[in-house]
Amino acid sequence: MLPILIISWIIFYFSNICINANNLNPHSDLNQKHYTDEKDSNIKVIYEATRSVCYTKGQAIECSPPFTNIAESVDIKATSTCGQFDQSEEICRYVMGHEKCETCGKGEKFGTHLLTDRHQMNNETCWVSGSVLPGDTVNLTLSLGKRFEVYYISLQPCGQLPDSIALYKSSDFGVTWKPWQYFSTDCYRAFHLPTSNEHNAQISLANIQEVLCVALKSPDVHGNSGQSSNVIAFSTTIGRPSMQPWSSALIDWMTMTDLRISLMRFPEYRDEVQYDSNGLFLNPSFLKPTNVFRVSGSPSIGGFGTNPVLSEAGTLDMSQHLYQSDMHYSKTPKSKTPVHFSFSDLSIGGRCKCNGHANRCIRDRIVGTGITTDNNGQTKSQWGPLRCDCQHNTEGADCERCSPGYLDRPWARGTSESANDCKRCDCNLHSNSCVFSNQLYLMSMKVSGGVCQDCQHNTVGRKCHNCVTGYYRDWTKPVSHDQVCLECRCHPIGSIANQHCDRKTGQCPCKPGVVGQACNRCQEGYKQTRLPDAPCIKAMEHYAHRRKENDQTSHSTKSQLSKPETNIDCPPCERSKKRIRFKKFCRNEAVFRGIVKSRTIHGDLMRLEVGIQNTWRITGAAEHLLPKTASPNLPAYRVWLRIKNNSADKRHSRCLCPNLQVGQSYLFITRSHQVPYGDRMELLLDTHSVVLKWRESWRRRLSKFVRRAARESCDSEKNSVVVDDDNTDDSNYDKLKRTRRVQRLRPGPDYYSSNTQVNQHNRIQSPTSPSTLSSNYHLNRLRSSNKLKKQISQSSIISDPHSSKEISLNYPHDKDKFQYTTNKNVYSSFYSNQ
Repeated sequence: MLPILIISWIIFYFSNICINANNLNPHSDLNQKHYTDEKDSNIKVIYEATRSVCYTKGQAIECSPPFTNIAESVDIKATSTCGQFDQSEEICRYVMGHEKCETCGKGEKFGTHLLTDRHQMNNETCWVSGSVLPGDTVNLTLSLGKRFEVYYISLQPCGQLPDSIALYKSSDFGVTWKPWQYFSTDCYRAFHLPTSNEHNAQISLANIQEVLCVALKSPDVHGNSGQSSNVIAFSTTIGRPSMQPWSSALIDWMTMTDLRISLMRFPEYRDEVQYDSNGLFLNPSFLKPTNVFRVSGSPSIGGFGTNPVLSEAGTLDMSQHLYQSDMHYSKTPKSKTPVHFSFSDLSIGGRCKCNGHANRCIRDRIVGTGITTDNNGQTKSQWGPLRCDCQHNTEGADCERCSPGYLDRPWARGTSESANDCKRCDCNLHSNSCVFSNQLYLMSMKVSGGVCQDCQHNTVGRKCHNCVTGYYRDWTKPVSHDQVCLECRCHPIGSIANQHCDRKTGQCPCKPGVVGQACNRCQEGYKQTRLPDAPCIKAMEHYAHRRKENDQTSHSTKSQLSKPETNIDCPPCERSKKRIRFKKFCRNEAVFRGIVKSRTIHGDLMRLEVGIQNTWRITGAAEHLLPKTASPNLPAYRVWLRIKNNSADKRHSRCLCPNLQVGQSYLFITRSHQVPYGDRMELLLDTHSVVLKWRESWRRRLSKFVRRAARESCDSEKNSVVVDDDNTDDSNYDKLKRTRRVQRLRPGPDYYSSNTQVNQHNRIQSPTSPSTLSSNYHLNRLRSSNKLKKQISQSSIISDPHSSKEISLNYPHDKDKFQYTTNKNVYSSFYSNQ
C-alpha cells in the first residue's frame, strides 16, 4: 500500500488536470457569452459557483466562488524570453534520440502566454527563457488584480531546471513581497536554510507562516516532444494546521494578489567543501539518500540541453539514490555555455477570495463607456476591476466589511458553522447609517453594538428612540413612525423662557402659579395678572397686581437712577441691636448672605443688585424670588429696602440709613414681601427684616440652626407671633406693625358667663360696664412664652367700648393663646383657664 501522503499527491495532480479540462477560461474573450449576466448587461460574471448558494429557506449560509485554475489566460511578465532581444538565438533539444535545433524568432513563439494557456498533455507548448549565464536570474511575475485564496502552485518543466526556484507573493498588489516557498539543489548555499520536507516539517500555529526550502532534482522522464514530466508543486495547506475553521494566520498565508517566480543559476565557482542540510561540513561518503516525490509520464527522450534518462511509465517514482550534493561542484569553472530555462505550464489552484459571503466574482462596466466594436466586428467594452458580488449585507472587493447601516455586530468571515452575516442597526427606521461600538457590544453580552447616526424625523439617541430638544414623544404612534415626535407648544407667557418641554411627557416648565401641559392656565387659588414674569399670583397677593396697574405709567417711564452723593459729612446710622436667634431664623422665610454689587435710589426705596453667596433658609414664597442654593454662575438678584434720611440738614439729602456699601457682604434675614418692578416681582425688605454686615463667626451658628430646624419643626416658632401686613392700606404702606405681648389675665370664674354675650353671627360683645372692663382688661408688656398650651379653633370679632374701631380676633389652634390686631398695632394675649 502506498503511503497516505503519496496518495494525496496523486489526487492533487489529477485534480489539476480535471480543473483544466472542465473549467472555462475566465479571461478569454472567446467565452464572453458564458460570463455575461443576462439579467444585467452592466456586469460580467467571471467566476460563479451555481451550487454554492448564499441563502437557503431565508437563512444565510456560507458561500464561496468556485475552485479553479486562477492563472489560466493571465498575462505573465518575464525578464528574459527567447527571441525577445536576439531573434537569431538558437536552441536545441532532443527528439527521438536526435538533436533538433531551431532559432527563437519572435518572442511570441516561446512567449509567456504559453505558460497559462489551455494545458494539453499530448500537445504541450513551452515558454523558453533567454540565455542564462552562471549567476543570472530570470523572474516571472503574474498579477491577478484581486485577492485570491491559493491552495497550490504547480510548475511543469520543459527542459533543464534552474539551480534554485523561489516563490514570492504579494498581498497588496505588488507593493511589498514576501517569500512563500524555496526549491533548490543546495538550500543552504542558495537561501541559508536547511533542506526540508513539507510533509513532516514541524509547523504549528505559532510558526504557521514559516518558509521552507525543498530539494530540487533534475528531471528524469521526458514526454514525446522532449518535455520533462516532473511536476514542481507547492501546497499552502499540507503540513500546516488547517482544521476548520481556518485561523486568520493561515488565511493570510494563503492570500495572494501577485506571484513572482525567480529562476536562479548558481555562480561559476564553488568550494570543494560539501555541506549538509544545516550547513555543516559533510563527507560525501556519509551522505544519506533524499526522498524526492515525482509523478512520471510516458517514456520518451529529449529536452532542452539535457541528456535522455528513461523511467517506467505511469509510476510514482521515489528516488532513493539521488543525493542533495550528488551534483558536485569544484574549483574548476563551470561551462560558460548559456542555458535556457523552459516550462510548459503554470497552474494555481484557488478561488476568488470573498470570505464566505459571495458565490461569484464579477466585473462592472465602467461608467461613461458604451459598447464598441473592434476591427473584427466583435463587441468590446471597458470593464472595471474584479470584485465579489457580496451578499450577507457585506461590501468591498473581498466582502471584507459590513455595509453601512449593518454594523450592529462586528464583521466576521463566513464559516460552515455560521454565515456571520452583518446585522442591521436598530434605528427604528429613522436612520440608514450607524457605527459600531465594541464597548457597547461587550456590555450587551455580544448581542448589539450599533450606534445610529444622522437620525431623522426629530429623533436622537443610540437607536433614534428619543426626541430631540424641543420635541416630545407621541405615545399614540409606534416608535418607528415618521411623526412620533411632536413639537413642544409651550405658552410664551406661562412657560419659562429658553426652556423646553419634557421629551417624554411634553410637560412645559411653568412659571409659579401656572399649570397645564402647555402652561396655559392659572393654578387653583391664583389669579391672572398682566405681568409676563408673574402671570399668575396668589389671591392674597393680588393687590400688588392692582398697584402695578395704577403705577403702570410711572414704571413705563423709568426714573433716572440717582447715585449717593460723595464727600458729605453724614452722621452715623443707628446701630442695630438685633441678634440672630433661632426664633428669628424660623419666623423668616429667607436667610442668606449676599454681596452688594450695585445700588440705586427710587424715592424712599433703595434697589440693590445682590450676588447670592450662601443660603441657609429659603422657603415659602421666597422660593420664587431667590435661589434654593447659591452658585457663582447665578446672576445678581434684586432686593428692595426702605431708607430714611439720617441728617438734620436738608442739604444732605443722601445721608441714608441703612448705608449699604457696594462690594460688601451682608446677612439678610427677611420674609418674602414682593414689590412689582417693570414686568416682574422682586423681594422687598421691611422694618422687621435684618440686614447685618457679615461676620464669619455667624456661619457656624447658622449651620447649627439649619441642623436644628431639620430635627425640630419651626411651626411653633412661626405661630408664636403673627404679623398681618394685608391689613395695611396703600397710604400707610411704609408704616409697619409692632408685636406686643399681653399679660395673662386671670378673670373670675363667672367672667365669661356674666359679661360676654354671643349673638347668632358669632359676635362677642364686650362688657357694657366700662369699670368692669377697666378692672379686668389690664394690658401690660410681659415676656413672651415659647410654648403654647391649648388651641382655639374659632375666631370672633370683639367690640371695644373704649374704641370706635372693631378689633379683629384671630384665634390660633392653641386655645390658651389668641391674637388680635388693629390697623395700628398687633397684640398677642395668652389666657389660661383657672
